[in-house]
Amino acid sequence: MNLPINNILKQLLLFILIIASIYYAKAFLMPLCIGGILATLFLPLCKWLESKKIPKSLAVTCSFLFVLGLMVSFLALISWQIGEFANDAELIKQKATESIIYFQENIFDQFGISAEKQVEILKAEQPSYTNIMQHIAGSFLNIFTNTVLVLAYFIFLLYYRGHIKTFIIKITPTSKKEEMEDILESSANVSQQYLVGLSKMIVCLWIMYSIGFGLLGVKNFLFFAILCGILEIIPFLGNIIGSSFTFIFAALHGAEPAILIGIIITYGAVQFIQTW
Repeated sequence: MNLPINNILKQLLLFILIIASIYYAKAFLMPLCIGGILATLFLPLCKWLESKKIPKSLAVTCSFLFVLGLMVSFLALISWQIGEFANDAELIKQKATESIIYFQENIFDQFGISAEKQVEILKAEQPSYTNIMQHIAGSFLNIFTNTVLVLAYFIFLLYYRGHIKTFIIKITPTSKKEEMEDILESSANVSQQYLVGLSKMIVCLWIMYSIGFGLLGVKNFLFFAILCGILEIIPFLGNIIGSSFTFIFAALHGAEPAILIGIIITYGAVQFIQTW
């Protein structure tokens, strides 16, 4: 009776240790996982280049430059959109002020808290500008460091993929080597198929959201279509977050109620088509 209990306790302890190790090693594991996903996604391209008698180092370099180009394009798109928002800063400020006044009046009607008291409460709760700037600087530094690590792991995993596979097979017992080789091949194929399928889905979402938002007349509809598509990598919540951003910014730009309702209908239609 004690033996099964001891085994359960050992398995539970091992499970807790694995979860704790993953949690404390997340700073190392997250860039490695993202680099591995990118390497798996671009592995067919690298193999295709190598099949054309291109040296492995040059094939990996071409894949790296392609990934870097995608990142730079995405950053350029975000910078352009921030510039667009800056041009409309006065309009956004006016609409935001009107929304704040509306909410303050509702809070006063419901809870009897005056606008002055609400401002005092917010000032007491909000962090200082110094802390905000420190957090922003730390976030940018963290993003830059993780991006460098992701690209380094991407190059490493693509270039040394054969060595990694050989190492795993060598440490496998002789009777299991053939089975392990089949598992590695199957895992790589399934991962590639999933990632390629997800990429195709994102492209389809870009097209559908672009058509929907464009017909509605949403300002900067292309940016929001791309944002909604990219956020598809977040299961269930990605499209909701992207559509919510679109709805909020359209409202701040003074969009008519028909356009706001159209954004919700577009989200529902795209979700229906995607699920079907």
